[in-house]
Amino acid sequence: MGVAPQTASYSTGVENFYANDIDYVSADALAAMALVADKYDVENFAAAIADAKAALELSYDAADYSATGLAKIAEIIATVDTATSGRDLANKTIAARKAIAAVNDTIESEAHNKALMDIEIKAYLQDLEVVARSVKTAKGNVKVTINADVDYIIENGYTVEYKFYRSEYSNKKFGAAKKVSAENVYTNTTGEKGTKYYYKAVIVAKNEAGEVVAQSPLKHCLYACRTWTK
Repeated sequence: MGVAPQTASYSTGVENFYANDIDYVSADALAAMALVADKYDVENFAAAIADAKAALELSYDAADYSATGLAKIAEIIATVDTATSGRDLANKTIAARKAIAAVNDTIESEAHNKALMDIEIKAYLQDLEVVARSVKTAKGNVKVTINADVDYIIENGYTVEYKFYRSEYSNKKFGAAKKVSAENVYTNTTGEKGTKYYYKAVIVAKNEAGEVVAQSPLKHCLYACRTWTK
């Protein structure tokens, strides 16, 4: 393809290499695409970008992708908006096409990696040392703090919640959680005078969708205890 006039469509250059396997696009085809885009004046460079995006939209069949895949493709196509020259636009268009072709494989790989990480987080919580500590406040309440190394869970994209429990026994009848919180502190404000209460907590890991992936066993938590005095 020779030097194109200003009225040439960038998609014409795009189509020249879309007809071939993406791994065998020639340097001449890339140069031709760049020349086409460079022939647009500054005011019309947006038209070259629009042509490139339109051509990319025609490069895949939406029926082959899930909603997640289509969302990723939309993000990929939007990357050509940042092109600053004909050459840059050509390169970004080709990179986008390659990325679109790999979307399903990428999603499958990410899902596989997340599944493996879920398993690892479950194992981590099963072995995690959880320790409850308590202090009496100035108002006579009991403040319970949970100590556990949750950094690994958070660093891998999960959120952490604490479920606090109380019982009159050290190893049974903890019942329903007294409080569920993103903080590792719970203050008990009620009780029967003279009764010793035992406090434990469960640490819950949630994924990006807010779904519970795993939680530590309640029996693994080293309890704190205080006698209620008011």
